Amino acid sequence: SEQFWAMAYDRGTHPYLTNKGLDSLHGARLIRSEDIHNNSDFFTELLGKSAVSHSRGSYLCVPARDITGRLWGIQRISEEGGKYFSSGMRTKGCFHLIGQIDPKERVYVAEGFSTAASIHVATGGPVASSFNAGNLERVCRAIRERYGDALQIVVAGDDDRSNSRNTGREYAEKAARAVGAQVRFPQFTGNTGSDFNDLHALEGLDAVRDSLAREPGAGEETQPEEFVMPLGYAGEHYYFTSSSNPQINSFRELSETEL
Repeated sequence: SEQFWAMAYDRGTHPYLTNKGLDSLHGARLIRSEDIHNNSDFFTELLGKSAVSHSRGSYLCVPARDITGRLWGIQRISEEGGKYFSSGMRTKGCFHLIGQIDPKERVYVAEGFSTAASIHVATGGPVASSFNAGNLERVCRAIRERYGDALQIVVAGDDDRSNSRNTGREYAEKAARAVGAQVRFPQFTGNTGSDFNDLHALEGLDAVRDSLAREPGAGEETQPEEFVMPLGYAGEHYYFTSSSNPQINSFRELSETEL
């Protein structure tokens, strides 16, 4: 991956960015299909024979790094918007960070690269792209562990409202609850669009800023209620679980002489 990254260009533009209303690479790089074909042995081993033979045009290259900055792989985005990872590439807990995190300020965590880029353009703040909804919580946990509780984390989720299962909202809320973060979703005036890049394209950057500034409404509360749940009594022990310690816990009933 390091060799691949070194071969990619850090200047230029790409049709995918243009289609998404973005005019900067935002830390990504570019590679041309002719570069892949000219180094076919290397890229065949890295990407597979089929990926090399079907390479066309150019690709936006988005690095996937862990919290220490180690590069684990590269997401390739075609001119048409197809997204590809190298075979066997690690993505769990990896992300692409646009901007720099200040432990005393705020960081946004979003799914896709273009969504993260639109949020960065709108706010000027750091944004981590987790690549997919299922990876949001892992990235949030890694950031929280590294930077501590003083850092404000805002999960900028997708709202897959047209799907039978709203995966974007479900995973965003779950990630926010896991680390005590806030969660925000794009607020559209129409019925099309699901993420903050869609909102950027349809209604402009002011709409992105407004959605990110809006307090969660009903159904968007991220902090779980505290609870203690009794599980039963056996062998002079009471068993229970709680929000602060979700394992099965117990305490012994005291006799009168022990009181």
